Amino acid sequence: MSKKTSKPEKKKRRVQGEGSIYPRKDGVWVASMVETLPDGSRKRRVRYARSSAEALARLEEIRADLRKGLQAGSQKLTVGGWLDSWLSNGKTALRPKTYTGYEYQIRVHLKPGLGKLQLRLLQPQHVRDFITAKLASGLSNTTVRHLRATLRTALNAAIADGLMERNAAALAKGPSSEKAATVVFTPDEARRFLAAIEDHRLEALFTVVLALGLRIGEALGLKWSDLDLDTRRVSIERALQRATMPGEKKTSLILVPPKSKTSRRKLDLPLIAVRALLKHRMAQEAERAQAGEKWSDLDFVFTTAIGTPIDPRNVAREADGVMKNPVHRLPRLHLHALRHCAASLLIAQGRHPREIMEHLGHSRIALTMDLYGHIFDTVKREMADAMDEALGAPTKPEATPGGTQATKVATKRPSASVH
Repeated sequence: MSKKTSKPEKKKRRVQGEGSIYPRKDGVWVASMVETLPDGSRKRRVRYARSSAEALARLEEIRADLRKGLQAGSQKLTVGGWLDSWLSNGKTALRPKTYTGYEYQIRVHLKPGLGKLQLRLLQPQHVRDFITAKLASGLSNTTVRHLRATLRTALNAAIADGLMERNAAALAKGPSSEKAATVVFTPDEARRFLAAIEDHRLEALFTVVLALGLRIGEALGLKWSDLDLDTRRVSIERALQRATMPGEKKTSLILVPPKSKTSRRKLDLPLIAVRALLKHRMAQEAERAQAGEKWSDLDFVFTTAIGTPIDPRNVAREADGVMKNPVHRLPRLHLHALRHCAASLLIAQGRHPREIMEHLGHSRIALTMDLYGHIFDTVKREMADAMDEALGAPTKPEATPGGTQATKVATKRPSASVH
């Protein structure tokens, strides 16, 4: 009887994309898997371990990264490394003032606090601890909220690039907002301010800002070519800012595009602004003649005595000088508050929030309501009274022995509901 010989067992083929582990001659174990890239090319992902069991764990990590769409090498990238890369890539896309703010926040706060952590391992608790430490150091709620917002924006970009799975900053609650009441001129104070700046060299600038609610940079960026005083129209096309350009140490005056798409807008000029601009144009022609060859013909509406752009810091100093003069009996507001004054005056005239949003160049009506919601509240009763008048109802509650009719209705015990 012949002895039956068994056939040698075929070596099991490894499924493509499954990956493998193997030891090197020096005893280091290797976990390896080939990844097919979107363009059809192939790339090997490799991690190293001290044992076969550890190599299997590393192989599973590679598989998990591929399932999540995470890039190779992301496990080595730190938060600080990513923030540097993100900021560098934003040099050309960000407005100079925004870039300067991000650079300061990253250098002074974010990198010292979170920079050494692995980006992909950043947890919400890390961000919460960072927020707590910054508040304890004396930073305001608003400053810490800005730090968290910058980190959240940078981490969103990291997720889009496949470097991490979730945004730890978005999952960590920031400190409560500090909503201070917006301080503005009353209509009477606004008129006193206009009287105080009469014949001031910057009278037209302050009048335009107050009457139109422009940002200071938008007003300083105006050129005569943007104005048509006959049709009373003005186009907001640019803004003048003092900022540090990427790669430079000193600040400089630069022209930038409007803050958002909605900030580029066309507005009708109130007559008070037209009169101030006509008066200003005559004064500027006199300055041009006096300056002679020193005049810089750059077409700016508001200039120095030699035609160059005016530094926003000098404008703020001049405005403060007017407001702190006790003769004028004015509150000392920040220069930007003139923009808020314009909004409050429009609200007092009963203009709709959406109209005000478009006039001010806000990107969202929610922003307008967040800034001026408390002022809108003051005109709601007038709207209610207007509805009563339209419907023929009395505009004042009828007095009764037990109080006003409105009070009796509000305090009446509700009847039992029937189900």
